[in-house]
Amino acid sequence: MRKPRWIIQKNLISENDRNELQEALESLGIAHFETIVTPFSEDLPNFPIDAQHENIYYGSTTFMNNLYKKLRPTGLFYNHKTFSMQNYMDKWGGHMFNFGAEFTTISQFIKNTEDDDKTNVFIRPDGDGKEFDGTVGSARSAKLMLSNILHNDPNVSSSFPIMVGAAYAIKREWRISIVNGEVVSSSQYRNNHTLSKKSDIPSEVKRFAEERAKEYQPHDVFAMDVCEASDDGEVKLYILECGCVNSVGFYHADKEGYVEGVTNYILSKQIPDHTLLINGEAHPWSEEIEVIDDSEFGMNITICYDLSYRKGQVETLHNCTELHHLYDDKKSSWFHQKSSAFESGIFGTGGTKGMNKMKWIVSVPANKKHKNH
Repeated sequence: MRKPRWIIQKNLISENDRNELQEALESLGIAHFETIVTPFSEDLPNFPIDAQHENIYYGSTTFMNNLYKKLRPTGLFYNHKTFSMQNYMDKWGGHMFNFGAEFTTISQFIKNTEDDDKTNVFIRPDGDGKEFDGTVGSARSAKLMLSNILHNDPNVSSSFPIMVGAAYAIKREWRISIVNGEVVSSSQYRNNHTLSKKSDIPSEVKRFAEERAKEYQPHDVFAMDVCEASDDGEVKLYILECGCVNSVGFYHADKEGYVEGVTNYILSKQIPDHTLLINGEAHPWSEEIEVIDDSEFGMNITICYDLSYRKGQVETLHNCTELHHLYDDKKSSWFHQKSSAFESGIFGTGGTKGMNKMKWIVSVPANKKHKNH
């Protein structure tokens, strides 16, 4: 099994995001390597690639675009065809905030749009390349802005695809990271167009994001921005946009939840079904084993599920002190089902998982008491 290793851009990104990501990785005992990206260059920076590790990347959009063009590695969660506003409109329809917007090119917009100073429009790139920020302004100012971009940015041509829609007021906005249809971290980042960072998000926002992910996902791993806005006096939730989690800004999101969710996804793609791995040692899936851990922090046990509604989803049970694989629960054995039992004497919690509900189990020593308990 190739061990996960994060490759983190050291320069030209938010220092706070980089530091908090590193702290989360060190807290979880996951390897990482820093690299320096050369500004305005299409060359990839120096970082290790070897058979012992599966790299997961984090950095600027430019770094990720260059990775996509040259390597398309497993640890880059992006597809330029699916990460587009037009695709989101096609798949989610009226759940999109700007549903009904027009898709055109820069040259067509400049050619066909009147110089109107009275009506505001919202304009942004169709894709997730961040060539320019989404902007609200008059048609005249939008045309001027796009003309300046064409003149000054060699990466943007007259056929560059854009989205143009009406400008609407937005109340709160949230950034949500999703892995295999499940929210792994989230944060409010704006309220009434003003920066407002909060780690807690309403349960209905999380539910909305996961319901939309059940309908469609541009990738197994992606970020979704959700907003609330008034529609004929009724406040509703909408998808603003989606993006690549390799370049996502964290705000007040749970960085450990983000790292663990993404890293577990990479593990889930490597570990064969019916694997039982305890501290690096493989054990037969079909044989009973009981492990007692009386160390200070116990074990972190990661499970990959095999359920219709959680297929491929991965969960980590933190600070377990006992694992009893093929536990013979009399109630379960009545139905000829075997289970694995997990207990944490540290938190006084425990439970069982049916063997028919799990694909694999991996246990590693925990190096701290998990903060979410």
